[in-house]
Amino acid sequence: MAQPIKGPGLLYVKACINPSPSNPLTEPEYMHWYDDDHIAEIVATSGMPNAFRYFHVDKTPDNGKPTPECPRPYLAFYPMPDLAFTQGQEFKSIRVKSRKQAENVSKLDHYQRSLRFRLLYARTNAQSRILKGLAPATDEPLPEPPTWLQFHEFSAEPQSDVRSTIRDDAHEVLKNAKQSETHGYRLQRAHGKKKFFEDAENGAP
Repeated sequence: MAQPIKGPGLLYVKACINPSPSNPLTEPEYMHWYDDDHIAEIVATSGMPNAFRYFHVDKTPDNGKPTPECPRPYLAFYPMPDLAFTQGQEFKSIRVKSRKQAENVSKLDHYQRSLRFRLLYARTNAQSRILKGLAPATDEPLPEPPTWLQFHEFSAEPQSDVRSTIRDDAHEVLKNAKQSETHGYRLQRAHGKKKFFEDAENGAP
């Protein structure tokens, strides 16, 4: 039988930002979550009062994604008075992803899932017509869409106050946003295979 883990020790974690093209996370955003959300939660527990975060000396500036020379550019040390803490429920309850708003919304009736998207490209209808070789119908100003889109899906129409629940979220990301919009839409019809990233959620290519 394995010996129980106990006594003083060190937990260390090496990490990188997921290099998948579908992952929109930037290094400043990752560091904000790591310092102000994840580690803040860890040092508030009863068994991990201290944390030390490091950058690899060969890390590419402003880029936390893996490279051949530096596959894991981030390192965190957590000195622990008793390693037995890692076997308890308090340790297992530490979140490993930032899901503050999704956690709040998930408590609402008929909630199904949340997806997050980062804007990479936008163009006006006039620009689209020019790309197709057509004359623009109107002289539209350049679009200024949101940088991020958080999509919450429900199996049935939720309570009428669901938008205020999302709009009043006190998360630091929203408090620091220059502009925030909250809208509700009701699905009228789905076409084609009627899949909205369900395959990607299940790990399919």
